[in-house]
Amino acid sequence: MFLYGLVCVGILGIDLSTQYIKIAESTFSGEPKVIKDGYNRVNIPAAAASKYPIDMNNLPQKLVDFPIKFGAEALPILRRSPQNGYEFLPKTIGRSNTSFHTSANITTPEFVSLYFMNYILDHGNNNGLTFAVPSFWTGLQREALKNALKLYRMPLEAIIDDTEALAANYGATRYTRYQKATWNVLFVDFGATSFKVHGITFQWKGDHTLANETANEWSEKVGGYYCAKVVAAKENISISEAMEEIQINSNRYVNLFKNQTIIIEQLLKRAVGKLEHSTKFNKFHQNSFKVDEVQLIGAASSMPYLRDIIKKHTNCTNIKRDFNINEEISVGAVYCIQNYRGYSKTPMTFFQKQTPFSYSLKCGGYRTVCTKGNQCQDTIKFEHRGCTVMRLVAKEDEIPEGSSRVLASYELLNISNMNFSSGDRAAGLATMRINETRLEGVTWCKNTECYPIAAKYTPIVNPEMKERGVKFLTAFSIAENERRAKEKALLEVNNLLDVFDLEQFEEFPLDIKYDLAPYKYGRDLGTLNNMSTEELKEGARIIRESLMKILPQIQLPEPPKEDGNINTQPQNDEL
Repeated sequence: MFLYGLVCVGILGIDLSTQYIKIAESTFSGEPKVIKDGYNRVNIPAAAASKYPIDMNNLPQKLVDFPIKFGAEALPILRRSPQNGYEFLPKTIGRSNTSFHTSANITTPEFVSLYFMNYILDHGNNNGLTFAVPSFWTGLQREALKNALKLYRMPLEAIIDDTEALAANYGATRYTRYQKATWNVLFVDFGATSFKVHGITFQWKGDHTLANETANEWSEKVGGYYCAKVVAAKENISISEAMEEIQINSNRYVNLFKNQTIIIEQLLKRAVGKLEHSTKFNKFHQNSFKVDEVQLIGAASSMPYLRDIIKKHTNCTNIKRDFNINEEISVGAVYCIQNYRGYSKTPMTFFQKQTPFSYSLKCGGYRTVCTKGNQCQDTIKFEHRGCTVMRLVAKEDEIPEGSSRVLASYELLNISNMNFSSGDRAAGLATMRINETRLEGVTWCKNTECYPIAAKYTPIVNPEMKERGVKFLTAFSIAENERRAKEKALLEVNNLLDVFDLEQFEEFPLDIKYDLAPYKYGRDLGTLNNMSTEELKEGARIIRESLMKILPQIQLPEPPKEDGNINTQPQNDEL
């Protein structure tokens, strides 16, 4: 038990969805615990905003006067001034030219870095962060998230697919459903700005689960947010009011959802077709070519009209919603880490994923490396004299809006040393590390002799933007540490003043009255906050000494607990 706690307790699983962040934490019992925000909510708004506009190229001298708010506290600012931040922060990670980019000032990496650093400082957790992101995210989007966290040296444990988190959660908590026979499940995730259908086949192997992904269909043109926008426009109500309306009365607006319904039906048909194709040729499935269960997840999945569409296109009546929609992925992320570390207290699940999108290796021409949902080639052959730059390039309509088609770029450093003559035969071989979507090695041949080629990965990072971001984060760290220190000092002054019976103030000894007056009247008039941090700290010392003189027997309140400071020197090495 002690070893389990040392290795696994305190790891956070974070569901990085569009509108809300959901967080679960590993515990001694082995069952993940969902964490709530300061408003006692599981759904933590994925929003961040500066109270006032900040010019990143000309930072104000007193950045402490330009507070940045996160989660629920950021939403009122964004309703007044959308350009001051992002309401759907995860939707902007590693993307450009997306309608969800609203900030004209601070960019996504800085806000992401500050968002999670703020969380760690407020909750005191630094044992490791595991992010579950949409399976269709490209490597560059994952790298953008990693780089944002790296700015403040945050303890990143892993970035996993949401499908793997779902499989881990199902395998840890629902394994009795398939102990006698293979079980085909469609997870239908109707989120705020996406609709996803994941096909996963579960097999029980004595003491663990094999989970094989059979389908991964998605669209970012469908979602509860888009449904709400249409209803809000028709009914002349706010989007938040429309979101509540469609959860109850979605059938009233079916005609308004026609375009989205067409996409939903197409995705369901494709997912079912791929599941049937996959199971038909797998000896472990016997004759189970059907959907055994549909699991509805996602904030918009409770809309009644959705069930009718699913029944029609899956021929399955076993439609369940028995996971808590706010927890399934974050909890699954914790189960994943417990599996990785080999300390799971539930049966382990081993997940086999599909290729999420098609991509090619470009060197002169294009050579296909992977086709979505099919096998990949780990060796790619070329029959020409090479190139100076190799790029991995994704198929545009299979990756998220605004993300780069270029997944990775490599400079071939010594290819120019080949010195081909006009009659020489030339050929090249590139080897791939498929699981990581990256190039592993390159060899080029001239006639019968072959040579290793040094391939240098070229990070796709704008150096000026990175330098500007680090400068801002350094200034913000200093300002935020100052603000937190002042809040602690102010809290301590108020806590000490509460010990006095201030109604008897006029009866205090003259020297005590003189010492306490600035703080007693400052609180009465609401001007304590105008004092500097040092003045408040000095005030706490004076009040504490005065209390000891008047009430020597009383137990004084402890100073506010230190919750740590933000590192004032964000990491500035090569990202």
